[in-house]
Amino acid sequence: MQLESMREYCKQRDWIVVEEISETISGAATTRPRRAQLLKQAARPGRKFDTVVVWKLDRWTRSTADLLSSLVDLNTVGVTFVSMTEGFDLSTPQGKLMAKLLSMFAEFEREIIQERVKTGIERHREKNGGKWGRPPTSDQKRQEVKSLFHDERMGYRSVQDLTGLSLSTIYRILRD
Repeated sequence: MQLESMREYCKQRDWIVVEEISETISGAATTRPRRAQLLKQAARPGRKFDTVVVWKLDRWTRSTADLLSSLVDLNTVGVTFVSMTEGFDLSTPQGKLMAKLLSMFAEFEREIIQERVKTGIERHREKNGGKWGRPPTSDQKRQEVKSLFHDERMGYRSVQDLTGLSLSTIYRILRD
């Protein structure tokens, strides 16, 4: 029913349907391969479409942040977005205004997040005497890694199991 209604909508607008994508994964899912593929295709030069039509916004995403981000991405590359049942049509002048407003809200949200992160880092540094980031590996652990690797001739994974350090930390210690 949804596909038929969208086909009719496109026909009334004289739009040619290039591809129909059905994804059975929930709109709340964070990884949706078909949608990700569509967004990649939208960004490519010489793409075969200039509009994405969905039945409802919740068919596209259930996350406001993701909605804003994906609409800004589509708008940036010149692809319009239409959600049929909500009358959300970014191909119209009103829709273009809505896209610009959404873009401003997305930018505002990014700036607020950046501000919160900076404030959090500053507070952490004030509490911890200017230190930020992962604490350095102790000299004792460094010596243990070197001893196990060189003296005991253990492999990386064995050293990892015995010390509880990540492989990247072990590589870094041995490289230094």
